[in-house]
Amino acid sequence: MKKIFAHIVVLVLLCSVGGILVHAQTPAGGTSNTGISGTIPNPFNCGGSNSNGQGGCDLGTFLNTIINSVVLPLGGILVILAFIWVGFMFVTSRGKPAELETARRYLLYVAIGTAVLLGAVLISNVIQNTVKQL
Repeated sequence: MKKIFAHIVVLVLLCSVGGILVHAQTPAGGTSNTGISGTIPNPFNCGGSNSNGQGGCDLGTFLNTIINSVVLPLGGILVILAFIWVGFMFVTSRGKPAELETARRYLLYVAIGTAVLLGAVLISNVIQNTVKQL
């Protein structure tokens, strides 16, 4: 059962990395028609100016960008895979009390992790407001 899960994880990772590598290549002419830019935008560059006249935003904007662009999408995929895995554990336990208890414990862990993931934006906002008050 662990080998099947490991094979599924490796397959998902290879498919996602393969897609990234294919999109990373440019044609022989040096221009790309895919619409994917080769630069990473600066999350602090919001077009405004701060007190010393330089363009940029604050740490709160950066944290919100990281949470909304990285943490929530990756965490969402992991939560879905974890719920599928727990469901698989329930099905394969076949009524054995020890395996059912393990599956229930993992279900609790996945539910707690999901709550923390969904509360990440709230936690970030609380930290930002606390730092601003200091």
